[in-house]
Parts: sequence; structure tokens; C-alpha cells
Amino acid sequence: MNERVLFVTVSRGGTARNILKTDVLRVLRASGLRLVVLTPAWNDPRFLAEFSAPGVTFAPLSEPRWSWLDGLLVGLHKALVYNASTEMRDRYGIYDPKEANTARYWAKRIVFRPLRTIGWLKEAARALDAALVRDRTYGDLFARYDPVAVFCTSIMEDMDVSVAKQARQRGVPIIGMPKSWDNLSKMSVRVKPDRMAVWAPYSREEARTFQNMRDADVVETGIPQFDAYRDERLVVPRAEFLRGLGLDPAKKVIVYASEGKIAKHDPDIVDMLLKGIRSGGFGAPAQLFIRPHFIYKGDAQKFSRFASDPDVRIDATYAPSAGFRDQWDYSDAQIRHMANLLRHCDLLITSNSTLTLDAAAFDKPVINVAFDGYARKPFGDSIAKWYTTEYYRRVVASGAPWMVRSEQGLHEAVAAFLADPSLRARERASLVRFFCGTVDGKSGERLGRAVAAFALGRYPASV
Repeated sequence: MNERVLFVTVSRGGTARNILKTDVLRVLRASGLRLVVLTPAWNDPRFLAEFSAPGVTFAPLSEPRWSWLDGLLVGLHKALVYNASTEMRDRYGIYDPKEANTARYWAKRIVFRPLRTIGWLKEAARALDAALVRDRTYGDLFARYDPVAVFCTSIMEDMDVSVAKQARQRGVPIIGMPKSWDNLSKMSVRVKPDRMAVWAPYSREEARTFQNMRDADVVETGIPQFDAYRDERLVVPRAEFLRGLGLDPAKKVIVYASEGKIAKHDPDIVDMLLKGIRSGGFGAPAQLFIRPHFIYKGDAQKFSRFASDPDVRIDATYAPSAGFRDQWDYSDAQIRHMANLLRHCDLLITSNSTLTLDAAAFDKPVINVAFDGYARKPFGDSIAKWYTTEYYRRVVASGAPWMVRSEQGLHEAVAAFLADPSLRARERASLVRFFCGTVDGKSGERLGRAVAAFALGRYPASV
């Protein structure tokens, strides 16, 4: 083939939004590269209608079948990035305290904590992984298209790993990126990319610390999906937008965003907020807009008892996508909805959510709930444990979100922020710089240019 082909993995609907719905796709198409997008949604009608374009071909991407050897190697890769998140998982479990393992916690702490900063051990583990587990799925696809490079858009994802393994077996260069801000502290990547794109200084730091990446091989681009937050073409006037959701433009808008399965306290917090609204304790007329965590099927049901409450509206704008496991709604309508919701709200309340960053990008006050509603739970079963993870403890330390640990504290924080939304503005700006990088509407363009330059052999590239 004379044309230069770039493989692009899109394993989740959220990644489709982050990459294909931003200027990343536009820049890559304009570069002259032919794009082969490997995705589970390769034959999904909605996906094809949304993203089909000249110079873009779709090919299947599937979940690999793991052997016991994969499990063993992944366990090793996780142990080699021993950090606060490792300790939290082993000491307290993820969804259930029964998942905790004291023996595993102490074994890892004694053995792997001292080894976590030794870069050559990560490289040795990757070499062992490459020798013991080879990809046997994508050889024909590589032979057919002969790509000049592979862009793994979620380098930790098992599907991406299989493609990256095939690329490494054939000597095809790889540029990769973590799907989100918490990925790089979860495990040492099984296939280290030649170049890594990250959002911001925080992720660059993690790439160096946990992935043994050289600074020269890491490029900061900002967050492509945040470009919509600076796109004035998407702005709907406040009154029009709020009325469209059944909200009163004359009242303050408090957005309550669920963190899904781990946020069992959600109904209690909503109840507490409604008490504050009805008592006048917040100092201004207010209303509540609830955003369920739509990735968790049925999450909206825990709010069903509030559906007819006159001071509550529950987000019903989400249209799940069938082609992906996460069922992410990557539609233009949903992107516009979230951009306007964050722009026009007065306050965001959530738990340890990425939405803390989204709200901060709009300089909106954020409250993080660090207690379990009316329940009194041990730390290992409490939402509070999630604030000790490697990534989120840095958010807490920034001072940007107001951490609340009681109903009284919740009411005080809401009243204070509604009275003066400029509180903690300096901390929010610092949070954005460190975790989001440059939020100027051009992150997708920067990422697209970095990937195109890499694929076309102009590496390293200035973005």
C-alpha cells in the first residue's frame, strides 16, 4: 500500500467522545493519513452514522480472552506501581470490605513499596509479559493495512493492550495515552508506548513515576473533551436552557452528580439538601438537578422517590450507545447539554468524581461529600476511603473542593458558596492548571498534531 495508515483504538464510548468528537479526528484526517479505527462498535449503525467519513475505515476490536498467566502478569504490573491507591484497595476493598486482604496488604507493602521507584523492574516485567503472552488476534489486520503507527487511546485497556502487543511484535511505533486521570497509578502499562500523550503536569508526573517514561517522550495536550467548554457556539442562554429542563431561572441551581455504585449515600444527601432548600437555610431560593452516573445501569433508580418533588429535576437527557460496554452517550446533544449544565449551574456537589475537574474548568464551586448520609459506616465501607486514593488525595490537598463530613457541614458549605461563588477560586484555578493543563478549546488540535507528527515520522513534535 502507498498510503500511510494509522490504527486508532476506540474501546469505549467515552473514548469515542474524547477522540472522535473533538478536533483530534479533524486534524488526523487533514494530515493525509488514512485512519483505521479499531472499535467494538465497528458495525453499530449509530456509531457508523456518527463517524463515517472519507479516509476513515472501521475494523473490529474485541475483548481478549485472559489466561491465568495474564492475571498473574497484571498482578505484577499493579504491584510495581505501589501507591496510595494500592493500599486503599488492599486494606479496604473496592466495592465491599470483604474484598480486603490484610495478608496481601502487608505482603505488597513489605515487598513492593521499596521496589516501586526502580524503573528497570517495570521494564523487566514488560519484557517478561511480551515473551510469555503474544497477540494472535490482530496479525491479519496488521498484514492487510501495514500501519505506519498505532494510536492507543486507552493504553491500559485490555483491548488496546492486544493491539499494542501486535504492534510491538511487528516493530510498529506506538503512541498511547491514558483514558483518564486515574489510570497511570493503577498499574504499569503492559506495553510501554514509544510516546505518551497526557492531559497535564499531574499526568506527566505519573507517567514518569509509575510508567518509567522519559520526560522527552511525554507530551502534554490538555483534555480534548474540555474543548466544548470553550466553544461559544454551544452556548444556550441560561433562561432558555434551564426552562428546557423544567428548572426556574430565578432560582439557584445546585447540580448533584452521583458517583454510581460506590455512592450509596446519594438519596440521603439529596434528602439533606432538600431540607436546606425548604427551610431557607441556604440564604437564597434554590432547586436541585440530579445527574445519575449513567455508566452504572439503573443508577437513576435510587433517586426515583424524588422524581415528583417540585424542587428536583432528574437528568433524563442521556441516550446510551449500544456499541460499547460503557454505553456512553457521545452525541452532540449530550456534549452540548453538559457544557451548558456546568456553565449555568451555581454549584456542583459530588463525591470523588472527575466532574470536580469539569466544574473547576468553569470556575464553579464544588463540594465533595465525604460522609455516608444518615448511616455511620466503618472507614473501610465509607465513601471517605475514596479520598485517600493516589490521584484524589492530591485534589483534596489542593483545597479546591470543599470537603463536607456531616449534614451541618454540607448546609454550611452550600450556603457559603451560594452567597459567594468566588470562594476558593484561586484553588480551583490551581487545580485546573495541575490536572487539566491548558483549557483553551485547542486541546484536541494539540493532541491531533502530536499523533500525526509521530505517525509521519516528525517525532518529537512541538504542539
